[in-house]
Amino acid sequence: MRKLAWQVLSKALLFSAIFASGIGIFSIHAAESANASLGISAESVLAYSKLGYAISEPTVKGNSLSVEVLTGTGQETLTSLPMKKSDIDLLTIKDSGEAITVGSFVEIGYDRKGNTVGFSKLFNLTSAGCWFDTMKYGAEFSPVNNNAGNLVAAGWILDKTSGQIVVGDTNHFQETYTLDDNVRVYELNTKSKTITASGVSSIPVTQKTSGKYSLTANRQMVVAVFDRNYTKADSAKVVEIYYLTPQTAVEAKYLFDEYDTMSQYSYYPDTKTNGVVVKPYNMPWIAYTKPFTIVEDRMYFVGDNDVACYLFKTDTGLALLDYGWPPCGYLYYLSIEKLGFDPRAIEYILLSHGHGDHYGTVVEFNKMIRNAGGDPLVVQTYEDAKGYDIYGFPGIGATTQDLAVNAITDQFYTWEKWMDFGGVRVYPILTPGHTNGTGSFIFEVTPKGKAPITFGYMGGFGTIHTPDQGYRRAQFVYSLKYLQQNVNVDYSLPQHCAHYPMLELNKAAEKAGISFLDALVKDNDEWVNFLERRLVAQEMEMYRLSLEKGGIIQVRFPDGKVKEFKTQTAAPKLVRNEVGGPWKRAGGEYKITLVDDGKLMHGFNILQNSNPLLNGVYNRNGDNLGDGVMITRDGYMHDPDKWFLQISAHVEDGYQGQFTNLVGALNGPVESLFGKDWYEILRTVYFDSKEEAQAVLATLKAGQTYTVTLDKNSNIQIENDITKVFR
Repeated sequence: MRKLAWQVLSKALLFSAIFASGIGIFSIHAAESANASLGISAESVLAYSKLGYAISEPTVKGNSLSVEVLTGTGQETLTSLPMKKSDIDLLTIKDSGEAITVGSFVEIGYDRKGNTVGFSKLFNLTSAGCWFDTMKYGAEFSPVNNNAGNLVAAGWILDKTSGQIVVGDTNHFQETYTLDDNVRVYELNTKSKTITASGVSSIPVTQKTSGKYSLTANRQMVVAVFDRNYTKADSAKVVEIYYLTPQTAVEAKYLFDEYDTMSQYSYYPDTKTNGVVVKPYNMPWIAYTKPFTIVEDRMYFVGDNDVACYLFKTDTGLALLDYGWPPCGYLYYLSIEKLGFDPRAIEYILLSHGHGDHYGTVVEFNKMIRNAGGDPLVVQTYEDAKGYDIYGFPGIGATTQDLAVNAITDQFYTWEKWMDFGGVRVYPILTPGHTNGTGSFIFEVTPKGKAPITFGYMGGFGTIHTPDQGYRRAQFVYSLKYLQQNVNVDYSLPQHCAHYPMLELNKAAEKAGISFLDALVKDNDEWVNFLERRLVAQEMEMYRLSLEKGGIIQVRFPDGKVKEFKTQTAAPKLVRNEVGGPWKRAGGEYKITLVDDGKLMHGFNILQNSNPLLNGVYNRNGDNLGDGVMITRDGYMHDPDKWFLQISAHVEDGYQGQFTNLVGALNGPVESLFGKDWYEILRTVYFDSKEEAQAVLATLKAGQTYTVTLDKNSNIQIENDITKVFR
């Protein structure tokens, strides 16, 4: 690895250390108050809160904020007492998850005199016209007198009686709430932007179709406000109900008779089928998948069926990697609780990179914990939060555009130094490309009384499609090769569930009567092969035909049987680096000095995780999962019988590890951002046989200088006489 190890012995030590050196930037800012998003000044005291629905963009008047809202008393224009500028920015600037927009449900804070002391955004409706928020977890009012604020819940109303309502999402989330005798009911028309006093008897209820709520297209959204906080949730009663008109309309293709919460697919299924795996921008109810144990008493899956979020039980507290899609927060809360943990007890929140599907709910999550008196440590990457100023490229700014996420960040990773939480160690590795600051990780998990188990996690698997993305394309390829060349682990785990079949394997493990860990193949080659799929999809032009036309690939199974499948059609904008660049150098002869002895590798094997313990377990495609899982997403190639060498080396030419002369594309550092000891990672093209590749590998030695022939993509060419490949 590039640097020495850093051990964190306790959370207190984390908060006490402040330093910056090279790329190992570490930073901590002062913690916010629990009421920060309300913008309450030191002179103001929050006495109570009300729910409001914003019908205008907020405006700034001096040091105050003005918002036009619908409340239980009708339409009002409310102007706050003086607020801090930083809080006004969070509530008004577009690039903030806390920004109030038309359609936001907001908390309105008042002092004892009835003055408006501030605002806080609770949630926005999705474009599907819905939002889900359980009673006990998620959005709630701010603390009063150091006591957590009262609860708020949201969802579709599924049933009602004179004294209760049932609220849920028709799939996983369903809760029964008791109504206060004097409950106030309002019809809130989001189209006409009006509010009308109503009654319980007038609240429309989502109807069943053929005996199922999930087959009904029109569903009735409600928001409920309670009289107590989460510590008294068992006795809390609903004191206000807002039912929204017009009703939510669900597209017909998302109406399912049954929903498979852990689908046995090895690709992205058609959205007309059940077991849908889609990006849950507006449809979180179809994204639920069961949480499960990865390592007993240490590591768990708590994500949805798209984004993989991982929960760790460490000796110093609960740690969570990523907190995904904004609409899906309630699913993550319930999954954590289902495993026996309190979401409010989480001490550490680690973010992989600056995309909203991985940090989308973290601000709400952090606020919920802080409202309960907690103080989670939020860690993200400097390069995504700040940019590349420290590498001499001040024009390359932040990837994480959400001001609210940056505001709650306590620390930046120190790259390639262990973070030791006790029983769990995390090793962050800067792997830019997908974003400027994408972090990949080694998780070292030690079950009590047993040996450590290591997992590899690539933090940004999505391709960088077009040449105008410049240096990031070269960064992405380098990042994948670096992980292949330098990281050795027991198991591979994905960032997205479509990239590696963890849900499918967990379901198969249940059928086989074994643990999830036993269902995984323990082999570093699984990790290297996992990375190879994305690398070849990004890099190698030889697969253009299959990409463009959906070519046929033949796969030979261990029993000798051959199966054919048609690959995906190429994404319209996908241009291989080999064709679109950027290129570090022209083709020709170059002298190189090896940093390592090289590594023998094979082409991508689409049969992943071949495990005899799963023999006899079949997926919906009729595949025996003991033979391996064949993920056709990005499975444009199947070349396990082709072999090549990959080396770390210094090339004696004018390339200085960065681009500063690209025309019509982004300039920036590639390898040079890793400091004075940076090196390139090169690979040969395919040899005719494994034996030829092995013979050449046996001649290589770190520190030696060789002459090689490189193409413009810096791949080492094979000579007719293989003894002259490295000469």
